[in-house]
Amino acid sequence: MHHKFAVFDSKILLNRSYNWTRGAAANNEENFIVTNNRRLVAIFSKTFEDLWQQFKT
Repeated sequence: MHHKFAVFDSKILLNRSYNWTRGAAANNEENFIVTNNRRLVAIFSKTFEDLWQQFKT
């Protein structure tokens, strides 16, 4: 799994290519999107739950 997203309080979605490193901040062409779009938040929340169940041991 190489997803890079976070859902905060079921209200805010952060979706990104950005790596949280100094190299990424200084040298890479990275992006991130922050939204409160309910449809996108719901889709990514479901994706997370599906992945959580799939990889749960």
